[in-house]
Amino acid sequence: MIKSETQNQKVIQEKVLFLAQKTGKIEAEIRGLMEIEKTKRPLFSEYGTLLAVAKNLNIDLSESDPIPELDKISNVTEKKSINLVGRIKNIYPIKSGIGKKGNKWKFRAGVISDGITDIPILVTDGPTTNAFITNAKHNDIVIFINAFGSINERQIEGQEPVKTLELKVNRNSSVKINPTGYGKNIPLFEEYHKVVPTATIKDLNDIAELEIIPMSVNIQSMITKTPERREGIRPDNSVWVKLSFTIGESCDANDNTFIKVSVWGEKIIPDLEKET
Repeated sequence: MIKSETQNQKVIQEKVLFLAQKTGKIEAEIRGLMEIEKTKRPLFSEYGTLLAVAKNLNIDLSESDPIPELDKISNVTEKKSINLVGRIKNIYPIKSGIGKKGNKWKFRAGVISDGITDIPILVTDGPTTNAFITNAKHNDIVIFINAFGSINERQIEGQEPVKTLELKVNRNSSVKINPTGYGKNIPLFEEYHKVVPTATIKDLNDIAELEIIPMSVNIQSMITKTPERREGIRPDNSVWVKLSFTIGESCDANDNTFIKVSVWGEKIIPDLEKET
């Protein structure tokens, strides 16, 4: 249904007051900033100029949107939009990539839980998701609106592909972090992205079987297979280098206690090649 002009003006007024409250300014100041944006972008609608002002103030206007009815994480299905609440059980560092058109983008992965069901998440940058990428931390309560399920296929050498259902959150979604009154019944989680000070190959294989992926380890072992070097060109014309090999407890061909290692990075690889 198309909103009437009266409805549009009501929405704009609510958003203007929201910006005023968030910034400590008065309504007239926000209206003045909108007039300035209008002179810069005469083709923008009134709501468009309001969005431009909010962007300049680094404020997500969707924060003021009402929260719709929320579903359970267990009801996430592939390619279906969903609104849900969860607590961040694990969160990875911000990473960046280059799209097919050469555009740069940022993303952040992690795991959320409602205390019963866990699901991996992948959040890509956009006006309504940047706050999550920049500020989200372990045990925050998050609400994802208009997120959707997606199947992530992970190939493991010598095995059938592992398919995992994950939640994708993009520029068409919106995120609310620690909204008042939500997630109180979801328990706090211990941070399991931790360093295991002394790990063996068996430890790593046990970890892989349990799929406890967010874990860092220190390990001392021997290279049992000659490293294989690969190079390529990224879309931005920078060179990537990868070194693949296996490490194990011994060089005995009958000993199956080994694990594959992939090393990326132009700085560390020369040291490895020199030693091998």
